[in-house]
Amino acid sequence: MFLLFLIRLVNFLLLVKKLTNYNKKDIDVGKTPLEIYTICSCIREAFCLSYAIRKENNLFLYFQNEGVLIKFEGNTLKYLGPDERSQALLLRKAIDKISLVNSSNIENWRKSTPGIYIRNFSNNESFIKYLKSFPSFNPIFLINDKDVGKLNSCLKVNEFETLNTISEFFYIIPAYNIIIEDFNFFQLFKDLKDIKFLTLSKINSIEDKFLYVNFRLDLLKKQN
Repeated sequence: MFLLFLIRLVNFLLLVKKLTNYNKKDIDVGKTPLEIYTICSCIREAFCLSYAIRKENNLFLYFQNEGVLIKFEGNTLKYLGPDERSQALLLRKAIDKISLVNSSNIENWRKSTPGIYIRNFSNNESFIKYLKSFPSFNPIFLINDKDVGKLNSCLKVNEFETLNTISEFFYIIPAYNIIIEDFNFFQLFKDLKDIKFLTLSKINSIEDKFLYVNFRLDLLKKQN
């Protein structure tokens, strides 16, 4: 008897305003910038289990000002440990690849380490176009709770707990207040077809949002 398991991919997209520079020495002496520490925490919560990696998860980091996208593929990811140093070093290696790009291959993927890839976009519109190219692009934008009141008049925002399916969603999580700081960029997401806007009303930290989404999906998998 053969058992077939349907693997449902979980895609996370973390929107970061700009790249923060740092080096290996900063990591070694415990001076990793707060912005990088937060990103590393999100990487950890997206992938790291007690003794394994979530192979069905993918994480995309989009640095808006630089037009840079870094992709972490759970299925092929190697060398990622649960500690901040491991995550920060892998991220630094990926960032170092950015300077190697030339105009002829600006939108081609370049490999950093196993499971980590980098590409550039000429503008935010071309990045959104790339997102639309995913075969199963079902976007869910996680809105900060304090912004819900500002948006209720122009779009419908539901609680995350109303999600009762484990379909292949694309979870979009901003690392900054995108509605206040760059509403034009937010508008590009707002205009995406079939996008859902959800809020985690009692969860404030960005990394805890990753943690809770994984927890909720694990729970739904058990129920199904």
